[in-house]
Amino acid sequence: MANKAGHLISLEELTKKYDIVLTDNSALIGWQGLNTRPKKFGKKSDAFIQERVAFNQFKCALVGKGNCYFTPTLFYQFREGINTETSPEGLLSKFEGMKISEDEWEVYGNARERDRVLVQSARELKRNRKIIFLKEDELEPYRDLIIRYAFLKRRNKLGDVNYDTLMTGATLALERKDSVAIISNNIPLFYSWKDFLSLEANLNFEKFAFYFRRSKEHYSKGII
Repeated sequence: MANKAGHLISLEELTKKYDIVLTDNSALIGWQGLNTRPKKFGKKSDAFIQERVAFNQFKCALVGKGNCYFTPTLFYQFREGINTETSPEGLLSKFEGMKISEDEWEVYGNARERDRVLVQSARELKRNRKIIFLKEDELEPYRDLIIRYAFLKRRNKLGDVNYDTLMTGATLALERKDSVAIISNNIPLFYSWKDFLSLEANLNFEKFAFYFRRSKEHYSKGII
């Protein structure tokens, strides 16, 4: 099936088109329009529930796809558990001297439940060998890329985990000669991927692609 930018395809089609598919945290826990963090506590609480549901849906699909993975760094992030911004201590630090409301406790409870699902599911995905590890002879090229393109991380304000996903994907494409696709809704990662391809002569967007998770079950290709 043709796969032009904006054309929606399924995860099944995506994993048939590329040798290796890497997903990041933003695609695992939601799709575009679902990842926002509303300021109102009621809507924020709903967002954590939606993320949990989205992750469970993707996890089931991920287990059934032999060439769809995430990185060890992302696994460690999921294993960390609760986001301190939604812990009682985090709330108290913002509202020092004030009593935490029922709405705040609801947000905290839903955040804890989401993180419990992430931690539990990450272990399940590890058991199903959904974490991709670089081979011994790929570590030096990976470290070289990490250092050489560090300015992209700074320029695009890219987080450590997403930068690792980008450079892991690039290393796999360069060293194994496999076609690699990254699934993400992270805009700094998308811009960094575009900048990287404009600088790396040995790769192109067919060999090293980027996809957005547009809805529960559909993905579309990012454009250069």
